[in-house]
Amino acid sequence: MADPITAAFIAGLVVQKFVEGAAGEAGKQLFGDLWTRIVNQFKGDKRAESVLATVVETKGEKESVEDLTTYLKGEMKQDGLFASDLQQLAEQIINVQNQSQIQQNNNNYGRDQIVINQPTGDNLKIGGS
Repeated sequence: MADPITAAFIAGLVVQKFVEGAAGEAGKQLFGDLWTRIVNQFKGDKRAESVLATVVETKGEKESVEDLTTYLKGEMKQDGLFASDLQQLAEQIINVQNQSQIQQNNNNYGRDQIVINQPTGDNLKIGGS
């Protein structure tokens, strides 16, 4: 991956665990591994544990994610092994998500193609003319 994986990006992935779910069983396992690694790292730090609990309770509201990002950023600077572990897990999650997205590419078996994931516009037409 060309860009470095930041604490903010990892916090965003954590939120996906609670909001969107994961891409298939492999994705669920990786999100679980990422969360477990973070929880284990902050075990015993009452303030950090409170932040983690808030992330779960609020399902990733902006403020809780910002707090988590702050904790992750500080810990990743201090503990290179922790940073490396999180970055590797994040890369694996990205790979699984990309693979899932490739598999979801729309197959156009007819004249019309419908994308249901994110329809937009005021006058949506589904089907023929």
